[in-house]
Amino acid sequence: MTKYRLRALLVFIAAFCFSAAASCSGEKRTFALTEDLSIGTESGDDNLIFASVASIGLDATGNIYLLDGASKVRVQVFDPQGKFLKNIAIPQGQGPAEASELAGVAVGPSGTIYVLDSGGSKVMLFDKNGTFLRQFKIDFEPRDIGLLPGEQVVLLGLSRGALIHVYDKEGRPLASYSEPFEVPSNLSAYKDVPQLKCPLRFSVGLDGRVFVFNPHRFQVLIYRNAKFETKVEGKSDLFVPAQVAHANSESIGMVFPFLTIFGTGDRLYVTVQRSPLKKEKGQNEMIIYEKGERVGSLGLSGQPMAIDAQGRLYCSEETDFPRLVRYVVREK
Repeated sequence: MTKYRLRALLVFIAAFCFSAAASCSGEKRTFALTEDLSIGTESGDDNLIFASVASIGLDATGNIYLLDGASKVRVQVFDPQGKFLKNIAIPQGQGPAEASELAGVAVGPSGTIYVLDSGGSKVMLFDKNGTFLRQFKIDFEPRDIGLLPGEQVVLLGLSRGALIHVYDKEGRPLASYSEPFEVPSNLSAYKDVPQLKCPLRFSVGLDGRVFVFNPHRFQVLIYRNAKFETKVEGKSDLFVPAQVAHANSESIGMVFPFLTIFGTGDRLYVTVQRSPLKKEKGQNEMIIYEKGERVGSLGLSGQPMAIDAQGRLYCSEETDFPRLVRYVVREK
């Protein structure tokens, strides 16, 4: 079989909105976003100038870990009020303490920092001071990282018939689950392309739930303790299933839907990024579910990438320049 060089196309489109009424007929509740923290600037302090806000992690004290991975390859650490604390620079390369393509960051209660190098198929561990500790290798191409209680490392990627893989902090495998998604009939010519069976992102809740979305339909699968718990289905005018943009004997260009899912108690926030296949520009859509039922929605310019114990959302925004914005969600 011909081997394809694969690449995912992601376009981040920005506009800005603090609040919006529920946009789906039947929704009777209205929510608003209140910004209570912004980190990032267009010029000035280099510690606040980001090439991108690629991933966000939080530790037990509320410190913020921002993965600035587009060009500078570093993790910037801030206190809960946004004061800069330290910089963890990660050299580019193939060595144990080097990375080739950073994809995510997660922080354990002990302060251990877990950085995913998807290009090097490895997880790098740093102590709370930013000193490199060790790495462990992965035998597949991981796409995203999260942490379960007890600092079990969770990775997203297709391997051995599963999408979710759990390891202890030493890199010993503990469990694998979540079957790959079926490639729909309109993409049957590419049914053997593994990337089409796996989403780009997933998330791990503070309560240990794991959220995985289907790249071919608006569906979120929820797991707890490595077992399927329930699913949430819905719709959004912004959602466009995975598409093959072009293909030849050497490469395939694919466009994936980009969703983030975060839960707090009975509430679930599912944010759909406007697809690059949509001609018109505009906001992303955050849909709010409670006990599996859609209760409201909001327009927002960025993409949530973390949630804290208070239910505040930490978003990556690029309206004028890359910055991290923290929001409180309130019901009007």
